[in-house]
Amino acid sequence: MHFLLMALIGITTTQPPLVDQAGDGSWTAPGYRIVEEVTINPIDYGEPIGWYGDQAQIACQMFFVPTDEGEKWRIVILFSNKVVVLQEDEEIREIPLYCTPYGAIFSRGGRYVLVLGNAENRWYDELINLDTGDVQPYLFRDESGWSGYIYVCDDGSTVRSSYGDMYRSNPGEIELIDSDLNISRSWIDTTSGTWQDTRNPAHLHNSAGLVVAADGSLKVMTFLNRSTHESRITAFNGEGDILWETSDYRGAAFVTSDGLYVVFYDGSTFYTVDGFTCELLNRYELEDRLNASTCSRTGHSWAFQLYGQRGHYEEGQRYDGRRGLAWVTDPTDSDGLNILTYISDDWDHINPYRVSSSGNTIGTATARPSSGNNYDILKFVYVNNDGNILYVSPIVNLNIGESIYQIASKNFNHEHELGSIPSALQSDGNRFGFYDGKTLKYFRIEGSNI
Repeated sequence: MHFLLMALIGITTTQPPLVDQAGDGSWTAPGYRIVEEVTINPIDYGEPIGWYGDQAQIACQMFFVPTDEGEKWRIVILFSNKVVVLQEDEEIREIPLYCTPYGAIFSRGGRYVLVLGNAENRWYDELINLDTGDVQPYLFRDESGWSGYIYVCDDGSTVRSSYGDMYRSNPGEIELIDSDLNISRSWIDTTSGTWQDTRNPAHLHNSAGLVVAADGSLKVMTFLNRSTHESRITAFNGEGDILWETSDYRGAAFVTSDGLYVVFYDGSTFYTVDGFTCELLNRYELEDRLNASTCSRTGHSWAFQLYGQRGHYEEGQRYDGRRGLAWVTDPTDSDGLNILTYISDDWDHINPYRVSSSGNTIGTATARPSSGNNYDILKFVYVNNDGNILYVSPIVNLNIGESIYQIASKNFNHEHELGSIPSALQSDGNRFGFYDGKTLKYFRIEGSNI
């Protein structure tokens, strides 16, 4: 077992103007070339769920999926009466819906989608195998009256949490449901409780969280009593059996896609543990805060937002905080933490949306007030595993009246990278895609050291 206290390891600081230099356009590092492979306009394939002003409302995500001929891009779009699957080198597939949909939850690898909807004046959800087109009625919300969060795994299993908005309720309950829609375990948390801020009795301070491996092999439930600072963490295997329980860690958590590793992070500290034994592997202490974690679809890489202790900056404040990414490719390597930092007058920290198995990352840098833009203006940034920014996209404008589609509000995933703007990254990092405010695009990056 490794136990390591780190300050800053493997720092790469880019030149200050890199993200700013592109202006409203794009920037590509010398020696590299960005090739646009395909552009998709979703409205060409169906009727939207609804309209928000002039914006078409759809649920949509972008993926790379393994095939016998290598990884292929896949786009999944929820329309008013069907799910459309667009895949590289394949014919368009349309999967009819019985329900009237209003949103979707995607599995991390793009193998399943759970369509949330209504039919016959009741909740009526449909779980769809995107490889085969098979559709199963998913009636747990209607039968139980639960709200809360649902996670969808690439093996067709799902996990439901009744903790509801902000995970603040008592008692809490989770259900582990297999691909045949049998409940393998129903776990009730009767001891979580809540406590009230005496200055604001309506403010409940206890919190709980649920994180799930993409392949369904591991589910980890976390609970924190913010009055006593007591932490309680329970891990379940794919069959719903309890693997381990601990109170040694606090903060947010995530699980690698195969369940082999769990990461806990709180402020500027994070821990990596063995997913099936809870053995501590590494502990890292940074000078900067971590947020918005995402992990690779294959392998064991993950990435965090990195930002200074002062956090977000308001207009008029000096922008002297360090911004960038922190990422790990091998959780067993005690020297495996990598950091990219940069200073920018106009663009905030990179929010990682996708990370490849080798540590390449595609994420967004959001406009700061000093740029004259609002938070609906952003740029996608591609960073290789050496910490070099290789590509900065043109401005992506999500403002009403500029962006054709309203997508993020219909992507109901609790995982931040799946519940927001569509994007994708091939497992080797050579291809990527994102929504540019008007269309869905896939690119290939060519160069000497991707």
